Amino acid sequence: MNDPLLMAVATPALPSREWGRQTLARRADEVRVWSGRSGALVTGAAVAECLSKAREALARSGWVARDRDRGLFAALWEGSSDPDALTAASTLLELLLEVRAEAPGLIRPDFEAWEARAGRTWPEVGELLAAAARFAREHGPQGGGGRG
Repeated sequence: MNDPLLMAVATPALPSREWGRQTLARRADEVRVWSGRSGALVTGAAVAECLSKAREALARSGWVARDRDRGLFAALWEGSSDPDALTAASTLLELLLEVRAEAPGLIRPDFEAWEARAGRTWPEVGELLAAAARFAREHGPQGGGGRG
């Protein structure tokens, strides 16, 4: 089974980055990420700000795995005084994890469980926050992505 042609046929291709962006955008619309619990529209800029502030807070104070006071949720809470932006940011993190697991709509990872998984590192946590913030800026309503 060392035939390269056979291996190319038997090995599925990984999804492209564009597939990931498109799938995340579709899933964000399906679950109404941009509609806050209050019923108000949450802009991509507000969500990105919450995520960016959370990343900055964790970088400054030091992220500690399995520490509720120095973990993702506490940093998100610190990063936003707007409960709608906090909810949208949390949901967006979970949708990003869902798409990265290549299971859009099939599983809904919990970002706190993801964060607490043994072996999780600060670079992974920081990158997740940065990627979600970037997506919110580019694709959220009035977030610079041409949708709002």
